[in-house]
Amino acid sequence: MSESNVEMISKERVLALMENQDAEGLEGYISSAHPIDAAVMLEEFDSEELSSFCSLLTNRTLALITEQAEDDLRIDIARALGAERLIAVMRFMQKDDIVDIIGELPINERKSVVNLMQGSEKDIVTKLIAVSG
Repeated sequence: MSESNVEMISKERVLALMENQDAEGLEGYISSAHPIDAAVMLEEFDSEELSSFCSLLTNRTLALITEQAEDDLRIDIARALGAERLIAVMRFMQKDDIVDIIGELPINERKSVVNLMQGSEKDIVTKLIAVSG
């Protein structure tokens, strides 16, 4: 997609799509813009709006947005998703971003997320957290 075809995100349009529970429309609209623009817009959302937004998007799209978000927003997104959905979203993320997010969570939330991970993914993330912490 060329730079000139990228659409700026309108918070009002996003809220309207959310109010109508139009997951397909929201996904298409958000996907037409750069993930960082969505992340910037989400900084204006309260926790209820953020939860609603997250509930309507695919894991892949949420991963792209989360990777571009500032640390505080990443934590807000992680909390809005809950541990199980967060794990599903993280499957589309770079390991360093996963470690950053998990490392910022309070210890009880961090343990919940890591305990839900499986196999080599859990081993890799646990080792990276130990090294970075």
